Amino acid sequence: MSINADSVGVQFATYYYETYDKDRSKLESLFVDVSTMTFEGERLIGKKNIIDKLKSLPSNTMHVTSNIDSQLTVDNGVFVQVNGQLKFDNDSPHYFTESFYLKQEKNSWVVLNLVFRLSLHHN
Repeated sequence: MSINADSVGVQFATYYYETYDKDRSKLESLFVDVSTMTFEGERLIGKKNIIDKLKSLPSNTMHVTSNIDSQLTVDNGVFVQVNGQLKFDNDSPHYFTESFYLKQEKNSWVVLNLVFRLSLHHN
């Protein structure tokens, strides 16, 4: 089976951010017990810890993606990197970068690794 990494990446990112902005609890099916997330330097392991962290973040969010770049990995996973803007509450938009390593499990894609960083510049 041939995997189109670009198609997987765009479809995944579109679903992820639309769901994140509407109801983060529905993202639980994307993670497994060995999933690892690094969020602004904080490392979390496991589906429950990741979802608990995502639910603890500001609830009124809107993601706008600028770039979605994807690569097929040697083990038929997909690496996805997203750049975009995140707006939450009444704050001005912030640029962000988020990377995902996706692996196919039982005919669906799961997130094994996720790294998120706001692009903040300090003078």
